[in-house]
Amino acid sequence: MWIIPTRTDLTRALTGPELEAVETAAVESGAPDPLPGTLAAAVQLARGYIAACPRNRLGPADSIPDALLSSVVAIARWNLLTRFPDVGLTSDARRAEYSDALTTLRDCAACKFAVEAPPDEPAAPEAVHYPEAAAGCRELRVTLNHTEGL
Repeated sequence: MWIIPTRTDLTRALTGPELEAVETAAVESGAPDPLPGTLAAAVQLARGYIAACPRNRLGPADSIPDALLSSVVAIARWNLLTRFPDVGLTSDARRAEYSDALTTLRDCAACKFAVEAPPDEPAAPEAVHYPEAAAGCRELRVTLNHTEGL
């Protein structure tokens, strides 16, 4: 299934202190909420890797296969945690998750990690073509007593 990752997906992947530190650092620096933009960038990165494999088709805008959600969240989380280096939120575990996520996306791009095909677009209704009478054709008249032209 193709999904659009949400802010909630990202905040669930952050510990309370991580989320608080990122939000506090953003407010103190006068920056807008960094979560939406960081998550959107991670989604677009994943879509780029998906599109690199010729066997893949992209789903609806801003969506990813649900199998890649953890990779997208790990990338967005790492990008958030490293956005404010003076806060000191990075760890070896988070770095490893980020590295694993990039490996998964590279495997996807190399067609080594299969992703689910997106749902088919609804088919456009086919136009019904009614041929017009050809010029110069005789009109048929059919009546009970008259069958001229048949």
